[in-house]
Amino acid sequence: MTVLQIAVPGPFMHGLDYLFDLKEHPPSPGTRVTVPLRGKDVTGIVLKSGVSAQIPRDRLSPIKAVIDPQAALTPPLFKLGLWIHQYYHFPLGETLLTMLPPQLRRDKPLEKTFPCWTLTERGQNAIETTAKKAPRQHELLLILRTAGENGQFQHELPENSSAILRTLLEKGWVSRTERSFTVCIPESHQYTPIPAPYPLTAAQLHALDAIEEHLAHFRCLVLEGVTGSGKTEVYIQAIQKCLQAGKQALLLVPEISLTRQLIAQFKQRFPNLVAVSHSGMTDALRLENWIAMRTQQKSIMIGTRSAIFTPLKSPGIFIIDEEHDISYKQQDGLRYHARDVAIMRAKYESIPVVLGSATLSGETIVNMTRQHYQYLSLPHRISTAPAPIIRMVDMNRQAIRSGLSQVLINAIREHLANAHQVLLFLNQRGYAPVLFCQHCQWKAECPSCSANMVLHKKQGRLICHHCGRQEKLPQKCPNCQLEGLLPVGQGTERLEETLQHLFPDSEIIRIDRDSTRHRGRLDELLESVQSGENQILLGTQMLSKGHHFPNVSLSVILNADQGLFSPDFRATERVLQLITQVSGRAGRGEKPGEIILQSWHPDHPVLQTLIQRGYREGLQNCLQERQHAGLPPYAALILIRAEARRRVIAESFLQQVAEICDQDLSHENGLQILGPAPALMEKRAGYFSAQLMLRSNQRRILQKTMQGLYPKLSKIPNARKVRWSIDVDPVSFG
Repeated sequence: MTVLQIAVPGPFMHGLDYLFDLKEHPPSPGTRVTVPLRGKDVTGIVLKSGVSAQIPRDRLSPIKAVIDPQAALTPPLFKLGLWIHQYYHFPLGETLLTMLPPQLRRDKPLEKTFPCWTLTERGQNAIETTAKKAPRQHELLLILRTAGENGQFQHELPENSSAILRTLLEKGWVSRTERSFTVCIPESHQYTPIPAPYPLTAAQLHALDAIEEHLAHFRCLVLEGVTGSGKTEVYIQAIQKCLQAGKQALLLVPEISLTRQLIAQFKQRFPNLVAVSHSGMTDALRLENWIAMRTQQKSIMIGTRSAIFTPLKSPGIFIIDEEHDISYKQQDGLRYHARDVAIMRAKYESIPVVLGSATLSGETIVNMTRQHYQYLSLPHRISTAPAPIIRMVDMNRQAIRSGLSQVLINAIREHLANAHQVLLFLNQRGYAPVLFCQHCQWKAECPSCSANMVLHKKQGRLICHHCGRQEKLPQKCPNCQLEGLLPVGQGTERLEETLQHLFPDSEIIRIDRDSTRHRGRLDELLESVQSGENQILLGTQMLSKGHHFPNVSLSVILNADQGLFSPDFRATERVLQLITQVSGRAGRGEKPGEIILQSWHPDHPVLQTLIQRGYREGLQNCLQERQHAGLPPYAALILIRAEARRRVIAESFLQQVAEICDQDLSHENGLQILGPAPALMEKRAGYFSAQLMLRSNQRRILQKTMQGLYPKLSKIPNARKVRWSIDVDPVSFG
């Protein structure tokens, strides 16, 4: 018997020891096994074999089974998992299991199996007797005799054989087993590229040449391209180079529902070679695509952040589209950032990784200036239409009608009269964000969250957008019992109502989570947009990125001030990105574009810099402020969160954490302890949330601090009364 170290689910930062029978070869690291844990069988991951047991051998349990003959996590992915565990300070078993598809976190076999039939000795003797009496049985028996001891898969037998096979099985003439089979992988030279729809520009050719130069080794390349500059075509042709060399590609996108056009474009250029992975798919389909990439039945994986853990038999290139998007950061459980994980994995796989965006993140820009990343640029649109004109509307000097200025109303009429489409962006779904009593000043608040209930008029409900709580819309004020409840503020549902009244001859298409709740509805709406004219498109962030609407000539941001005064130090960067991305939806075809920003603070320096000098200049100002304040990307942060039913318990837990840091870890020079303090949104779903921030100019100091701090957290007296978590490189403070 030898000792295996197994990573198991649970709060364990290290592996547990189990016994393994040496009659068989020990499973390799990354292999799934079934082991007993706390009275039940669980799926674990082998870390190493032949280790020295930490406790006497007679107290060790043997493993129950080796689930797969080969490792579920390939060596580079296994190595990546160990790095993720150490960097993000998350339990080891939970980390490695998170990297697998949901079905493989249980004991489902890694290899897909199929029914296979073999002729028995009794069946061999019965062949002659069935020739006349049972010709169809005779036919199957002859086929199985020819197949020999290897047998025949059921899908390779004649159609409608199932009932006959069951009869033969009952007679003992055949035996049935489950086996996997190897799919024939096409040779790389058989792949024939489909020509591009247009000749590449000089900038695209330069970017493509630079990427191709690094296909044989690790390099992080940044592709900055204005919206409509042809980044996708560069992606496609870089991937074509990989496929011609027999390699595979992984393309990450922020949200799969916003990139239907991208997937359709790839499937058209790469028929039968594209796999997709996202949380909206069934577990079975996700596993099927995972296996297809592992065995190279498919060559391209397009997916959201968890797709970064997809195994590739022959990795060639990783591409992170819209690299700035905060959707790449997981906000619960294992709080990894898919962009950063992709860079580390590319390093382990010795392949290039491309970060693409029209609005690069501050972190990426700083890494470029430090010469860590190679910069590539697509500064111009492919379209021959002139650059969009940006107009700022001062709302303080305008007559306002349900959130629409008269200048905007006139502009919409003008564009619709030219048979163009208009896009309006409002990042607030529902009818109104506040329901207010004009008599006693009562307003509808969620009892479980530090937030207002949002009025959804068509549903006749008040809904909390944070915990999901719903209440029937009251007819009278619950506080003073008088009528006169007023909806305050604008939501997409209310704006749709206003636009229908102002433009009765135009089709209004609203795209938000409410209007696209049913499966397939988003596709229907997007198809309508592509085929229509004289339409007004209205939506939330679902419309701000990932779409190509060539007939849109006017993009409108109804509230350009949203986020300018947030306490989150990244809020200004996100305002710049959002305005730039929404602006990029206009003038993508041959029609000139126009951008209108409605603002109550039109002289705000952030907005003025963006309009006059562009996104990069505006972001550079933000980065200078952060550098002076000692904030990322010029410093590193770790956020320790605590949630409890009572505010005092969460704060007390973090206060004790702060005291441990101050007393036991004070020798770490350059460590700053900030807090504890309430989260920006203090109460959510009945839990009060507080947070403690650790800051340092050197990332290694923070990592060393957490290594010493983590084992002590569970020993704090209040630890069992709180839900605490570690967030390395946080992007949200809500």
